Amino acid sequence: LVAVGTASNKITFTGENTTPGFWGGIRFNNYSDDSLCELTHCIVEYGGYSTNENVYCNSASPTLTNTELSYGSGPGIYCYNYSDPTIDTCNIHDNSNYGISVDSFSSPQVLNTTISDNTINGMQINGNSSPTVTGCIISTNLDYGIRVQNSSCLPVVSGCTFDGNGSYPVRAQPENVIGFTGNTYINNTNQQIYVQAGLIAQDLTWEAPGIPFYIDGTLTVQGTDGPDGVTTLTLNPGVVLNFFYSALLR
Repeated sequence: LVAVGTASNKITFTGENTTPGFWGGIRFNNYSDDSLCELTHCIVEYGGYSTNENVYCNSASPTLTNTELSYGSGPGIYCYNYSDPTIDTCNIHDNSNYGISVDSFSSPQVLNTTISDNTINGMQINGNSSPTVTGCIISTNLDYGIRVQNSSCLPVVSGCTFDGNGSYPVRAQPENVIGFTGNTYINNTNQQIYVQAGLIAQDLTWEAPGIPFYIDGTLTVQGTDGPDGVTTLTLNPGVVLNFFYSALLR
């Protein structure tokens, strides 16, 4: 699929009825030619019938540029099963779930994109996935700006602004908060990075993000990582750890 519009003459994919999930959306599957799959200056809206997504990638890596994904009955775009699309200068908003959902070893590149007003999280990361998110605005999503569900995920998120999200700007596991660097956090309901209780089994250094880390339970540093055979958590100057009642570090 090659759909290349212009800033003044966009290509629109929509339903005849303006109801989220009215039509099936666009599906890129593993037999698609990634080099020939492009959405530029497009609008994809009200998709998601049956599978919920406006755009679905299954072992496929299309390029989306200056494209709007909105009013879907699920994620604006779902990246599944080794899908690595490029999402550049897009506007992903008002979807009835996540703006972007990443799962099963997928590693999309999300660049200079606005992800806003989605009804759960701006971005949901699962299943050994490692997206790169750079220079994005992640704002006014109902729950988290970005939620990292599994410790096996290794997102790299930098130069982004998290603004006005309904819960915490970020919720992550102890071993993947290191991927969030150089971001700005303003006007979120809870101005902290939510770190779930769990195990740190590898040497890590936590930088100061400018807001506290909120620890919701027992954080355990234990293992045999590194040349000395002892797992170490290093906290740089300015780091603030804010512990929930009865939570501890051991």
